[in-house]
Amino acid sequence: MKTIGAMIVSLFFLTATATAKVDRLPEYRGPVQITTAQIYMGQKLPGQNKRDEECLAYSIFREAGNLNEAGQYAVAQVHINRAREGNWGSHLCQVVHAKNQFSWTRERYISWSEQQAKRYRSMAHAVITGVVGVPQLASTEVLHYHANYVHPNWARYGKVVAMAGPHIFYKDVPY
Repeated sequence: MKTIGAMIVSLFFLTATATAKVDRLPEYRGPVQITTAQIYMGQKLPGQNKRDEECLAYSIFREAGNLNEAGQYAVAQVHINRAREGNWGSHLCQVVHAKNQFSWTRERYISWSEQQAKRYRSMAHAVITGVVGVPQLASTEVLHYHANYVHPNWARYGKVVAMAGPHIFYKDVPY
């Protein structure tokens, strides 16, 4: 039977050992933040037409219009991934208008200026033709994202792979 003194010494030793192990763990710095420097040559998405380009452009505007360029391309990349993967359709208009995927599709149409339309159409064209891509997200496993101010139920099942502004990107989300 241990004495109280021996138990205190044992407890102190265990606490010191546990603390020492915790002190040696690497600091978690969170997922990689997507920047413009990380955006370069993508891969062409075949079979898309002008209507698909327009759907993607408007979705970038609605989903990421308040983000920087890197965030906008990151959002576009997930749309491309979904079209490649196929569960939401193989055309970008099917992806954009898939049931309950993008909340803005259930809202009223918001007009965009000619300048905005030109910008987002150019971005959509660049991503579809493979001129631009986001390599960290270019995978048929990276199919979900959300803004950090919403908390979708599915998010707890996926693995965070990157962030772009307030948007968090996931892979391996079961659906």
